[in-house]
Amino acid sequence: MKNYKLQTKSGFTLIELLLYVAISSVMLLITSLFLQTLLQSRIKNQTIAEVEQQGLHIMQLITQTVRNAEAITAPAPSASAASLTLDVIPAASDPTVFVRISFTLTHVNPGGRNEYNFSKTFYASASLRQP
Repeated sequence: MKNYKLQTKSGFTLIELLLYVAISSVMLLITSLFLQTLLQSRIKNQTIAEVEQQGLHIMQLITQTVRNAEAITAPAPSASAASLTLDVIPAASDPTVFVRISFTLTHVNPGGRNEYNFSKTFYASASLRQP
């Protein structure tokens, strides 16, 4: 009597291979979508931080200029204007007038990409020493 041994070949069947490729593809797709979302969030946060930093710098510059101004030439009460004229000659003992400053800073969006869209309005008060 002869003994026959079954030979087992190690390897993958076609179904197993297709299943592994499909699972790997899904995992790769999910990972790439997550990384893309993470990158867009980083760009959006950088844009917000840049706009806020530049806005605060401009606000500090305007506030300091108004505080150091000696006089302000405002439009007439019945008229409106988009600007004020400041006389920035220093004076030591002038009375103080309070001025409200507000402006909106919008980030330039070169390619029309959504993550670059951001604008913020800044508000502040400044004091003015006036004779």
